[in-house]
Amino acid sequence: MPNPKKINGNPAFAYSSVKAMTAKHAEPGKEQLIIRFKQGALQPAAAALERGGHLKAAALTKALPESVAGPMRHLAESLGLRDVEPLFAASQPGASPAKSLPERRTRALVRSVTHSPFEQLRGVNVCSVDSKSITERHLKMLRASPAIASVERMPVRWLAASKKAPTAKSADPLRNSQWGLRAIGWFDVKAPDASTVEVAVLDTGIDMTHPDLGAQIAHYDRARQSARDMIGHGTHVSGIIAAVSNNDIGICGVANCRLNVWKIFADKPDAKGDFFVDSEAYLRALGEVAGADQVRVVNLSIGGTEHSPLEQELFDLLIANGKIAVAAMGNEFEEGNPIEYPAAYKNVIGVGAVDIASRRASFSNTGKHITLAAPGQDILSTLPMKASQFMEESEYAHWDGTSMATPFVAGALALLCAKRPSMTPQQIMERLQKSTKRLPMMKKAKFSSECGHGLLYLPTLLK
Repeated sequence: MPNPKKINGNPAFAYSSVKAMTAKHAEPGKEQLIIRFKQGALQPAAAALERGGHLKAAALTKALPESVAGPMRHLAESLGLRDVEPLFAASQPGASPAKSLPERRTRALVRSVTHSPFEQLRGVNVCSVDSKSITERHLKMLRASPAIASVERMPVRWLAASKKAPTAKSADPLRNSQWGLRAIGWFDVKAPDASTVEVAVLDTGIDMTHPDLGAQIAHYDRARQSARDMIGHGTHVSGIIAAVSNNDIGICGVANCRLNVWKIFADKPDAKGDFFVDSEAYLRALGEVAGADQVRVVNLSIGGTEHSPLEQELFDLLIANGKIAVAAMGNEFEEGNPIEYPAAYKNVIGVGAVDIASRRASFSNTGKHITLAAPGQDILSTLPMKASQFMEESEYAHWDGTSMATPFVAGALALLCAKRPSMTPQQIMERLQKSTKRLPMMKKAKFSSECGHGLLYLPTLLK
């Protein structure tokens, strides 16, 4: 959702507009469908594979019932099915490689039910197709199969931040430039030790060499991408949450929590120069976070206008496993103020942005699903130590966006989890709503669509 500013003549991010999202969705060769097959429909093939792991492709594929084989043929013949990948299946070390495309597809379907860490996520597969013209007729035909529980398009998500002019590089402490910490009362509380609390950051990656961040990183999953944060967004978000305090370097993070980072962006933009979330990597990361025992808080400084039933189910799973998700409301207020996800999902904390004058930032989306507001304009935080072709700043910079407001809340919740570790996600949500500071724009109201229940305020939250 970044504003359309450019760096070196190229877009810095996937700019926040429905138009950009639609263009991405229509890009040739990029269409993906999420198809959930019922477990029972795939059991014959799973049983056949278990009886003879080296079955020939024809015999293995023949084990699929017509209610599965038929939809797969339809995908291949009508939409140019390229590949099938189980979304939530653990790796299978030592497995013999498939020798043909049909065999690979069948083995993928089987793995989706035999190697999923959660029973409720079994049978979910990503089907990549060549066609860019998937119609409702195609989806209706697939949904008609008694073997298919659900079909949906892969949702599109983008970043919720925009860059500002670089700040002067400095090795001196910069906490006096962090107006956001003052606004949330950070200097007015004795923060609990959150070193045993872990916060998941699903973003563009993180610079593990940054002196304000390196010691805080507990886990970094970059999938098939490089370790480098090419855009800087994930590093900026991470610094707001957990930059090391009192180390005579740079800035202070909200909490001294540990960071679990999943890189859900590719290293290069699409053909138009825009960076979008790798939705397959993102959904898989949500599933992994659900199983990460130490993670309590999930930061999602991303958004998009498409609703995904599977994505909602993943957030339900996070809540069921004692985790709470915080997401950006979006920066498209002046482009139609669309409802954006994941902030609009049930049980997700939606965060809007305010400026230094405690007014709603002009870009910050509004809506009934907003939970609260946090500082999100002119926010100083960490950047990768070296610039890239997509990012001319380095070390530290001021950025705008609901992307920047969201990690203030994530860091605050890490502190709350440290102080009250037995609180459930629902109790955390209720306490967060009741502990906010009322903003002038709210007048006497307890809730407004502009800033939710008010401004994040640590003295009351941690009382």
